[in-house]
Amino acid sequence: MNRIGFVSIIVAVTWPGLLFAEEAPTPAETSWQALTENVRRLYDAGEYVEAAKAAEEAVDVSRTAFGEEHTRTSTALNNLAEVCGAQGRFKEAESLHLRALMINEKLLGEFHPAVATDAFNLGALYLQEKKYALAEPMLRRALVTLQIHDGPRDVSEVPVLGLLGDAVAGQHREKDAEQLYRQALAIVADVEGEEHPVAAELFSSLAAVAEAQGHIDDAELHLRQAITIATRTLGPDHEMTEAFVHDLATFYEAHGMPARAEPLREREALLREARERSP
Repeated sequence: MNRIGFVSIIVAVTWPGLLFAEEAPTPAETSWQALTENVRRLYDAGEYVEAAKAAEEAVDVSRTAFGEEHTRTSTALNNLAEVCGAQGRFKEAESLHLRALMINEKLLGEFHPAVATDAFNLGALYLQEKKYALAEPMLRRALVTLQIHDGPRDVSEVPVLGLLGDAVAGQHREKDAEQLYRQALAIVADVEGEEHPVAAELFSSLAAVAEAQGHIDDAELHLRQAITIATRTLGPDHEMTEAFVHDLATFYEAHGMPARAEPLREREALLREARERSP
C-alpha cells in the first residue's frame, strides 16, 4: 500500500543545469551534454542497458575532459548510479552515488543543494533495498539542506519528507512516519491545492501507517481519500487510481469485509480489461 514515488515532482537523476556558466560550449562539453541527454531519454524509456552504456561513456568523457573532481563528473556518476539502481545493481549504484557525493561536498560545500540531491538519491537507493536505517540519515541530511536554502515548507521538501516517512515506517516508527507524511501533505495543499496526485499518494501512505497501528477506520478513510483524489485529478481509469482501488479491496479482504471488496474487484477487473483493449 505504501508506494510513495514522487518522480512526479523530482526526478532522482541529477541533470546538468545551473552549476555551469552560460558560455559557448567546447566540443567536449557538447559531447558530454549530448550523452547526458541521451542517458535521460533512454532512462525515461526504460531502456536501461543502452542507458548504462551511454552513462558510462559520459563518465569517461567527463573524467578525460574535465577531471575526476568536477561537477560534470559527479553528475555523470550520479546518472550512472541511477541506471545501475534501476537494473538492480545496487552495490555499483551505492559506490557511484557515494563518489558523486564526495566530489560535490569537496567542490561545493556540505550544504549545497547539489549535495542534498546526492544525499536524496543515496537515501532513495537504500530505501529501494529496504535498508531503512541507512536511508534515514541520508534523507534527513537532504531535508536539512533544502530547508536551509529554500526555507521550511517549500515544495522541494515534499519528496524527501515522503521517502523519509517510508524509511521511518520501515523501522516500525509509525507515529513518526505519520507526522512526516502529514507535513508533506500540508505543503502540497498549500502549494498545489488539496487535490493533487501527490496528495493521493500521501493519503495512501497515511493509510498504511494507520493500519499498522490498528486504526482501521482511519486507514479506510485515507484509502478512500486517495481514490477520490486520483479519480478527480488523473481519471477513473488511470493506473494510480486502479492501484488504490486494488489496495482498498485488499484492505477489506484482510479485515473480513469481502462484501465491500467485491465491487472494487469488479471495478479493478473492468479497468484492467479496458487497458488491455486499448492500443
